[in-house]
Amino acid sequence: MIPAPYIFHTWSSHDRARFRAVTELAQEAFLRFGEYREFIGRLMVRDDVITGMLLDPRLSGDDLAGFVQVGLIPDDEGRILGNILAIALAPPHRFQGLGPVLLRWAIDQIQYLHQSTPMKCMQLTVAPDNAPAVRLFTRFGFDFAPEEVEHHYASGVRACDMIRPIFLPDGERDRPG
Repeated sequence: MIPAPYIFHTWSSHDRARFRAVTELAQEAFLRFGEYREFIGRLMVRDDVITGMLLDPRLSGDDLAGFVQVGLIPDDEGRILGNILAIALAPPHRFQGLGPVLLRWAIDQIQYLHQSTPMKCMQLTVAPDNAPAVRLFTRFGFDFAPEEVEHHYASGVRACDMIRPIFLPDGERDRPG
């Protein structure tokens, strides 16, 4: 459920102003990981990536409170993974309970896409020292994937994959709170 007064909107190529807002927020939010403005922009225009935007209509001009990107990515064995590629909130909207709104939307998108494109699991990548993000992802059923080789973002910051089933087992529910 999206709290008032926020609105959720899926980005389209006709929305050039919000393209810039998303790429600028990505650059700010992911600065310690490297250059993300261009990377997120390239993802936005791909047909296999969906960018959801959380908008705050109380703001004039740039009304972007946050965004999340979902894509269907093949693994090394050719199986499809529902991948949460990026999730970010603008600084004034952080720690307001909106991260679960973005993550729930991403999970719902992957579960919906699973109906037509069966997937192995959901995956995302996180810096293990990003405690707020790790807590959020864990509450939604993500666990750290076993690592064969340690990997890093372009900046050298350690990166770890987290995975979860497309649907949690019976009796287990997403724990947003």
